[in-house]
Amino acid sequence: MSLINAYAPLGLEALLTDAGWFTGGWPGGAGNWDARKDAYPNGMGPVAKAALDKGMIYGLWYEPNA
Repeated sequence: MSLINAYAPLGLEALLTDAGWFTGGWPGGAGNWDARKDAYPNGMGPVAKAALDKGMIYGLWYEPNA
């Protein structure tokens, strides 16, 4: 969230959390939608909220499974 606070004043319009946010890492954990507790102890919701509160668009990369 420190990146959100640092970049928001610079006019960053969007933030995307790319692969690797989920348990198991990339690529082994692809398809697992559980956030890594070491990096995101409260899940991805607080990250999205922080970005949205700063007026940014927030995106979360995930691999859909059929």
